[in-house]
Amino acid sequence: DRVTLYGKVQPSDLYQHVRNWDAAIIPFRSGKLSEAVDPIKIYEYLYFGLPVIVKGISHLKKLPRVQVVTDEIQFLQALAKLKEEVLIQPASSESSISQDVAQVLAESTWEHRFSDLLRILETEAWMSL
Repeated sequence: DRVTLYGKVQPSDLYQHVRNWDAAIIPFRSGKLSEAVDPIKIYEYLYFGLPVIVKGISHLKKLPRVQVVTDEIQFLQALAKLKEEVLIQPASSESSISQDVAQVLAESTWEHRFSDLLRILETEAWMSL
């Protein structure tokens, strides 16, 4: 009774749904494909201020407010940790979390990524790859 599946939601309508969420999940089966993806949903969820539990995409663990799990037990532990953080976390610490998220979002735009690529190409650092 606490989970509702809506199917496909247009990005412009996502805010109507997430305003009632306490957390978001990105469940992938572990494998070569999942380790190579960079799901857009992670940035949307972070933008809306949600903590995110991820399975199958270990490189997302470097992002703020993201917990990567490998199995159901870790998933339940992550949920319990989120519940505990909500109960004990002072409101003043939210500003630093927001700053971390804002920095990640600013560095994750296509423009920023393209600038990074150009910088690498211009310094010929790519020749050593």
